[in-house]
Amino acid sequence: MNKKGMALVEIVVSMLVLAVSALAVTATIAMVNGKEMRSAGGSSLDLQALSAARETLELLKNAVSTDPTHAAPLVVSATPYNTTSSLPAVFKNAPVNGTRTYLVSDVAGGALKKVTVTVQWTD
Repeated sequence: MNKKGMALVEIVVSMLVLAVSALAVTATIAMVNGKEMRSAGGSSLDLQALSAARETLELLKNAVSTDPTHAAPLVVSATPYNTTSSLPAVFKNAPVNGTRTYLVSDVAGGALKKVTVTVQWTD
């Protein structure tokens, strides 16, 4: 009679795969709930910082449009321009105390400009 069943080796291997998967899920949950990713205002601080940086880039892009009524030169500077005042309250106030700055520099001999936006906060 040919009865097929799972061998002990197959059971051990499947339990090992299950344990590694459970460990990966646990580590991911711990990272998301950690201090660096804690929730503030409905989403994590790093996602809010990314949103604030994108908002600054959009404002600058719109300020330097090809439309002559909106065109304004983007001034190259060695000192970053501070836009902290327009940050959401979660970044400006204690305990976060955040800042947002952008720096404009020339690229390709002045034909292009590079904009670097930095959003920082302290816990």
